[in-house]
Amino acid sequence: MTGSSRADRVLGSAPVALTAATIGRHRFRTLAYHDIGDPAAFARQAQYLAEHWHPVSGAQVADAVAGEGELPARAVWVTFDDGRPDVVTDGLPILEEHGIPATLYVCPSVIDSGDPFWWQAIEARPAAEVTVGGVARSGRPLVQALKVVPDAERRAVLEQVLEQPATEVVPAQMDREQLDRWIASGREVGNHTWDHPILDRCTRAHQVEQVRRAHEWLAEVLGTPPDLFAYPNGDRTEVTASELFRLRYRTAPLFDHRLSSVDQEPFALSRLRLDAAAPLDRARAIVSGSHPAVFDVVRRIRGRASAA
Repeated sequence: MTGSSRADRVLGSAPVALTAATIGRHRFRTLAYHDIGDPAAFARQAQYLAEHWHPVSGAQVADAVAGEGELPARAVWVTFDDGRPDVVTDGLPILEEHGIPATLYVCPSVIDSGDPFWWQAIEARPAAEVTVGGVARSGRPLVQALKVVPDAERRAVLEQVLEQPATEVVPAQMDREQLDRWIASGREVGNHTWDHPILDRCTRAHQVEQVRRAHEWLAEVLGTPPDLFAYPNGDRTEVTASELFRLRYRTAPLFDHRLSSVDQEPFALSRLRLDAAAPLDRARAIVSGSHPAVFDVVRRIRGRASAA
């Protein structure tokens, strides 16, 4: 776990966090995690959520957004993207200890496959240099560049990278036994597409295929069609949202680092980005709403500057 920054200590302090929580009392919080980088830090966050907030499930959120129920005061919905195995091995016992429901969004293509996600494959080959947009890139810069090119080009570049052997550790993927353990705990599983493309860089047909293929796989595993979805990389498209509506999904959150509201469009719910390894000061700042508020101001200023 990294230490708290001065900004985190201020924004996460009791007076500031209480003020932000009071201002945002008519909104709920949807937390977007990925892995459990530091189980001890995540345990502190979970204890804080259980003691000071009211953890709810994705079904409760979907009911409230549909006008079929109400969320309690200080509601917080915990979600995890990608289906990392340590969410089950390290995170689930902590969630169970504190009685916190949670939703795990998975990409079926990697489950039981041993294959890394596309960005993990690239980062495991830092010397694999490929020209994208006229610039030779490798590692993380290459990953970022591939997020803004057509999906077919991204896949072609990935094939070039995979021709070289991995020189860094490739993260393990979730297996069916771990997924079944999560399901047996009574917690929710959602659709995160088949193999995590950037949807707004895919053709219409491919977007539909990504949603449907994962939907059918999950329906078989769960014994019932899934109705919770999260956009990879937070990139919403009208095509995908329309397909979710046809398949009777109930919610689809973004990754925009804003507080959530029951008045938002079900397929464009806001989520707060939170690292499981973050210090408690930062977690308090994010959950209270003080950090997202400052982040939004900075985002607006940068937007005006870039438009000038």
